[in-house]
Amino acid sequence: MDHACAIARSIFVTNFPDSTSSKDLWKLCQSYGTVVDVYIPNRRSKAGKRFAFVRFIKVDNVDRLVGNFCTLWIGRMHLHANV
Repeated sequence: MDHACAIARSIFVTNFPDSTSSKDLWKLCQSYGTVVDVYIPNRRSKAGKRFAFVRFIKVDNVDRLVGNFCTLWIGRMHLHANV
């Protein structure tokens, strides 16, 4: 395992508008920690929603980070996050 994988944490994020780009998510998430990658696959979840993986480094408390994400809104859509 390389060093970056050992210190990085990926957060699964869903329930955001179709118009949201990886750059938009990056900007939104950077106030909660050091973002190193945002990946939005072209496919959708089983529920038909878009989803993304946001990778952070230097995360002290993952539960608090996920909790903070779950308070975010993009337009009228409330984000859902999980580890």
